[in-house]
Amino acid sequence: MSEANGWNEWSRHILAELKRLNDSQEALRAEIQLINTKLAQISAFDHKALEERVNTLTSDLRTLERTVTQPDGMLDRDKDFEERIRKVEQTINTNTGKSSIILLVASPILAAIVSLMFTFLR
Repeated sequence: MSEANGWNEWSRHILAELKRLNDSQEALRAEIQLINTKLAQISAFDHKALEERVNTLTSDLRTLERTVTQPDGMLDRDKDFEERIRKVEQTINTNTGKSSIILLVASPILAAIVSLMFTFLR
């Protein structure tokens, strides 16, 4: 009877070990599946990003080609650039003029305030 009891213990031990190995194998399968899914996503993302970059570069190349083949396009860009520079210069000149006027008006007022302060402090 002790041999049967020993076999029962041993069979329980073996069954527990088989269950543990099965659980480990299932966990590894799930992890491998997750890794495969991530790899598929990365491949799809890289493909999309590469395709988007190629489309952007193609568009830029076509724009440059039009600019080179049509000199009027370059002239229009130069005119636009010159117009923007003129607007900036006008803004600077306007602001300089405004600050000069403010300084001309504020200087006598400040001088009067300072002289009144000295008069009252004596």
